[in-house]
Amino acid sequence: MDAARQYDALIAAYQRFGPLTADAEDALRAAHTPRFVEKGSLWLRAGTVCDCVGFIVEGALHMFYETAERRTSVQFVFENGITADYGSFLRQSPARLNIEALESTFVLEMGYNAMQQLYATVPSAERIGRKVAEFLFMAVSERNDSFILDDPELRYRKLVETRPKVMQRVPLYMIASYLGITPEALSRIRRRITK
Repeated sequence: MDAARQYDALIAAYQRFGPLTADAEDALRAAHTPRFVEKGSLWLRAGTVCDCVGFIVEGALHMFYETAERRTSVQFVFENGITADYGSFLRQSPARLNIEALESTFVLEMGYNAMQQLYATVPSAERIGRKVAEFLFMAVSERNDSFILDDPELRYRKLVETRPKVMQRVPLYMIASYLGITPEALSRIRRRITK
């Protein structure tokens, strides 16, 4: 994808949250810089400050926590998605999440200072930033609700229904971790559903 189309995808994604003037579009383009992340490489390492928000032009990123005992998947982000350890980004404090490229991934990044500059100079930027933050909050809230209210099979069925890219592009052991179950339990659920 050429550079102009990469930025067109970025603008189209932000327009989902509200109309943009030509000046706002130009400012958004200027606030983002391109970065290529090799498959298996970390876009963000826990313990470092998340100093940018990433818009995925092409590829897939895997967000996870890691302890000495295990790795726990919390999100998968694909083309036209926005990612960050948002708490780390807003507080400019060390991240708790790792974000790794599941595939070779092309990201447009907006740094913390660039975002603050955008808010200060583009009248509609804060409103769009608020809507993006609300969208990200709702995604986390819905996932938390599902872990409390839904059994693992229902969580799996919802994932299949609402996020087909996860099912097509993410290894099953990561999907199991994301669902909060073992790979063996996921296999049993899949067998039950396909009978």
